Amino acid sequence: GFWLPSVIVIFEYLTPKHRSNIGNWPPIFFTLGLIVLSAMAYFIRDWRWFHASLMVPTLVAVPFMWLFPESVRWLLSVQNYSKAEEVMQQVARRNKAEDIPEKFFDDIKEQSIADNLKNETNSLGFLDLFKPPILTVTLVLGSMWFSFFLVYFGFALSTRSLAGDPYLNFFISSLFELPARIIPLWLLSRSGSVIPCSIAFALGSLMMVGMLILEAGTSEYREL
Repeated sequence: GFWLPSVIVIFEYLTPKHRSNIGNWPPIFFTLGLIVLSAMAYFIRDWRWFHASLMVPTLVAVPFMWLFPESVRWLLSVQNYSKAEEVMQQVARRNKAEDIPEKFFDDIKEQSIADNLKNETNSLGFLDLFKPPILTVTLVLGSMWFSFFLVYFGFALSTRSLAGDPYLNFFISSLFELPARIIPLWLLSRSGSVIPCSIAFALGSLMMVGMLILEAGTSEYREL
């Protein structure tokens, strides 16, 4: 349950221009983790010690609940302006920048108050996700997420059925993910997200159909 909250916190510190680019960096580290995971599984064959070795590094993240500052956008939304100013000054000092002038915070406070008043009059709830026109976006994004993870985990979990060493198969499968993680960094900065996602889903669908055609006549697939 840490993946989405951590990405959202990062996004709240960024302007929309940089979110697509920075948002693709966490999956790169996820893929690097899969590569390391295959090596750990090869050398640690006892499943209890293997799970323990995966759990211990995550304990390092526990102190970050107190060390990591609150999101400035969230602090502004709950009208905690003094804490928001404190966090922004800390960020400026850590980046060796000049202290942010007081007038800047006054302007942000005025804008935040205006936005909060606007949100109070046009507040949205969870059920609004299922009302037009947001319903269309909800259905499209929901189907995309379901399709993506269904295919992704289907491939990831099926590596054990391949011939050869299962640990090597998992390592190679994870290694091939790196280009898929790095290429979007270049594509999204030049063409946005709609066109690359549409092309990727279309190619993925064609390849899935191609797999059925190539496997026709085997004992595991019905002839087309």
